Amino acid sequence: MKKIFLIWAFSAFLGLNLYGQDDPMQEKEKKNENTEDSDSEESDVFKKRDNPQNPNEPSWRDKVFFGGNFWLQFGNVTYVEIAPIVGYRLTPQLQVGAGVSYQYYRVRDFFNMNGGLSTSTYGGRAFGRYFLYSNLFLHAEAEALNLPYVSYLNVPSGELVRGWVPALLGGGGYSFPIGQRGALQMTILYNVLWERNRSFNASPWVTRMGFTF
Repeated sequence: MKKIFLIWAFSAFLGLNLYGQDDPMQEKEKKNENTEDSDSEESDVFKKRDNPQNPNEPSWRDKVFFGGNFWLQFGNVTYVEIAPIVGYRLTPQLQVGAGVSYQYYRVRDFFNMNGGLSTSTYGGRAFGRYFLYSNLFLHAEAEALNLPYVSYLNVPSGELVRGWVPALLGGGGYSFPIGQRGALQMTILYNVLWERNRSFNASPWVTRMGFTF
């Protein structure tokens, strides 16, 4: 009888020890949960730092966008255009931005007399866009380009000079979304300061294809 009582007491003592110990898997899960909670709290802190007044509003990083239009053509006529832009979304409908542009143009001389004709144009621009409905927007832009043009100030027959030519463009366009942030945009503008002998484009109407991301 005494032997049976000792066996029972030992078993009870062993069971209490096993019951009092934590399961290693449960302890590991608790550590993971604590780590995830701390990570989420840390990310919330950064969001609140970006927008302390309204954490649900997109941060300034989400409001910045990049884009532009680029073109390459080689052959008898070589044309290179690089026109990057950077913008900021003031509101979901209103955007402002600025950019630079560079164009290189060269026509091959088929008679090999003087190596052909080549020229370059460079400048900058500032613009604003307002989305009226869905992806339809209005566009206004001020631009200044340094380019060669024909001047009749000193020579009645005209002379080729180089200088800054302003442009003031207005119009509209349509944005075709690509993914969450990207978009392909087609814009039709009219230059109210267009001059036949000075402006870069041969017509006051300007058509552009560009992208933003």
